[in-house]
Amino acid sequence: FIFNDGNRAPNGVLSQTINTTAGASYQLMFDAGRNGLGAGTVSMRIEAIDATTSNVLASITISKTNANTVTSEVLPFVATGTETIIRITDMSAATINIDITIDNLVVI
Repeated sequence: FIFNDGNRAPNGVLSQTINTTAGASYQLMFDAGRNGLGAGTVSMRIEAIDATTSNVLASITISKTNANTVTSEVLPFVATGTETIIRITDMSAATINIDITIDNLVVI
C-alpha cells in the first residue's frame, strides 16, 4: 500500500480488526519503504489496539529519509482481549514526489 501517492495530503489511515486470544503473544511483521526521489522524510505509525478498551498494546513509528529503501519490521504485542485492531497512520510531513509504503503484513 502506498500512502499519499500523487502528492496527496498525508492523512491516510488503514485499519483491520483481527481475532486474538487474551494473554497470547503476537508479532506483526511487515515491510516499510519509501518511494520517490523527493526531499524530506516520510513516516507512519503502526499500532496494535485492544478493540474493546481502545488501549494501545504496542506502537512503532517508522521514518524514512533515503530514497527507495525497504526494511523489514516487527511489532510485538500481547493481546488483552478477543479482538485487536491493527491501525496504520500516515504521519508524513513531506509529500511532493515521495511516499511511504507498507507491504507484506502478517500477524503470527
